[in-house]
Amino acid sequence: MEQLQQSFPNSVIVCYFSGFMYRMNGDPLKSVDQYSRILELLPNHEKISFSINYQIAYAHLMVNNWEKVIVHFEKFLQRPVKENYDKALRPYACYILSFAYFMQSNKTIDDALKTKINTTHENAKSWVRPDESWDTYSLRKIKEYEKKQTFDTFDQLFIRCETLREGHQWDQCLKILESEFTDLLAVPKNQSKRDYYAVYYYMKGCCQKGMKCYEEAELTLRKALKEEGGLATEVWIIPFSWLVMGEMFIEMKKWEEASKCFDTTKTYKDYDWEKVLAVRIYAWRQTINKNWKGSTQTNK
Repeated sequence: MEQLQQSFPNSVIVCYFSGFMYRMNGDPLKSVDQYSRILELLPNHEKISFSINYQIAYAHLMVNNWEKVIVHFEKFLQRPVKENYDKALRPYACYILSFAYFMQSNKTIDDALKTKINTTHENAKSWVRPDESWDTYSLRKIKEYEKKQTFDTFDQLFIRCETLREGHQWDQCLKILESEFTDLLAVPKNQSKRDYYAVYYYMKGCCQKGMKCYEEAELTLRKALKEEGGLATEVWIIPFSWLVMGEMFIEMKKWEEASKCFDTTKTYKDYDWEKVLAVRIYAWRQTINKNWKGSTQTNK
């Protein structure tokens, strides 16, 4: 990747590909450098500018830099909505932007911030596309905020941990899980708290997998799976725990075990990010088919 950058320092394609790979491989700030280079190369290309500002905001989100998240999501949302395609990613950007406002204000919501958040949420609702996973998830979370007029402790910790996890910031994510998140688990376990346990085990298992602690990761993810049937809202945890376990088995070249995990996800319907999971499994199925002679799947 570095060789491509040196050979083609002014290539937008190389910069975009490099930014994407840095982000996927757990180096969000290096991805920011590459995406920012695109803005320098194409300063007057409005459509690309808005798209790149989303990518930069998301990279900063992965390290919980709320100030930069605000700057770049606000720039992204400035693009006029002229057709349905222009609504893409906006509801989620609005939801996270409102949370970034909240964090930047030291979690204090005065009248001015309340109005700002509510306006941002109203914009998000006007852009929701009912068949898009990220849109429907954002709408659900916005409605939860509206009931409480704040981001509850669970959502505060979840957004911070999940974005750090996605950015491969394993140590930081685990630190929050083992210090702040465990306070949520200290109350006696009951029906309303089972979502917290499932999310805690899922994110911890993902971090352990990321750190190549496979045995510990499997044990932890299976603890998340034990909460099946008792979840109130975060039911996506169950199929995604199977997905992550399957991805872990692929890393270990245990093709049959991975295939069984992916097969299990098919039994779940109507949960957050269902389309996202399907896309990931489709890609992994091709890997299994190429490497496992016992596979009878055809990219399902």
